[in-house]
Amino acid sequence: MITLIKPSIDKKRSKAYHNLIQRLLEYPVGEEIELLNQNCHLLDEELIKLLLEESVIFIDKRQLIFANKLMYITTHILHFFVF
Repeated sequence: MITLIKPSIDKKRSKAYHNLIQRLLEYPVGEEIELLNQNCHLLDEELIKLLLEESVIFIDKRQLIFANKLMYITTHILHFFVF
């Protein structure tokens, strides 16, 4: 059986993910859900992966407020997929 490797995301979508993450960090706490709803086409496993990777980077830089915010957002996105 041959397993196909999922191609990496294209540059346009990658830029869209990173722009969304930046905007989420700038949004006031509690209002991020509105921004996620406006960008529901980007809510997928790749965004979750990037959010977690960015969280780790912030933890390494000891910027825990940003790390916690991204983890909070990731939890909400996962909740969306589960329910």
